[in-house]
Amino acid sequence: MATHPIEVHLKESEGRLVLRWNDGHESDFPLRYLRGFCPCASCQGHRSGPPEFVHTQGERIIDVRPVGNYAMNIVWSSGH
Repeated sequence: MATHPIEVHLKESEGRLVLRWNDGHESDFPLRYLRGFCPCASCQGHRSGPPEFVHTQGERIIDVRPVGNYAMNIVWSSGH
């Protein structure tokens, strides 16, 4: 059986995004971490190597959308 998320909970006051998977596992991600490692070219440039942490403040999640079987597209207030 393929693993996929079945619930997504934004805990904005705690600065966390929690995903519950169909196998019972929970993933708990700090929002700061998710935004800080944004993979877009504006944040990471067009370079090779490990991603760099981008410091931001005051951004909020506007939407979380499923992509494929297990990925999530997070839309931030900055447009990232």
